[in-house]
Amino acid sequence: MIRSYIPVDLVSIVRLFTQTVHIVGSACYSPEELESWASSQPDLKVWDRYFDERYTLVMDSEDGITGFGCLSADGSTVDMLFTHHAHQNEGIGSIILDALEKEAIQRGINEVTLTTSMNALSFYQKRGYQYHHNEKKTYGSRVFDCQVLCKALPLFRDVREKSFTI
Repeated sequence: MIRSYIPVDLVSIVRLFTQTVHIVGSACYSPEELESWASSQPDLKVWDRYFDERYTLVMDSEDGITGFGCLSADGSTVDMLFTHHAHQNEGIGSIILDALEKEAIQRGINEVTLTTSMNALSFYQKRGYQYHHNEKKTYGSRVFDCQVLCKALPLFRDVREKSFTI
């Protein structure tokens, strides 16, 4: 079940993020880079503020929280999208991304951007995101080379209030 973030989700989501970065990211990043990106001693106050300032969705299952995603306050950027390391390739990321894109469309956004790591690049490309440019991002004490991707969204037309004559 997909739903909105509530503060009680905080510890589970931060744990999911940290574990997933360290496990999935180990194929592309050094242990030092992973620790900079996802500290094993996270500041929960910073995280809570981060989620609260964004449109944040959570995927719940019998196993607990299996994924989450965030859309920037203005709706134009997918800020985060993570699926629990034990639930990769089950469609969870796609469901969350669909819901984030739908929210962006409802806000009148015609293009959404995101910054991705090497791990998730092919996932986003399969979902219609196209390379825009490279960007350096600093996490902790490390600088990462990231790719900025964008995707055009269909225009939202609310026809519920309109009557049509033929």
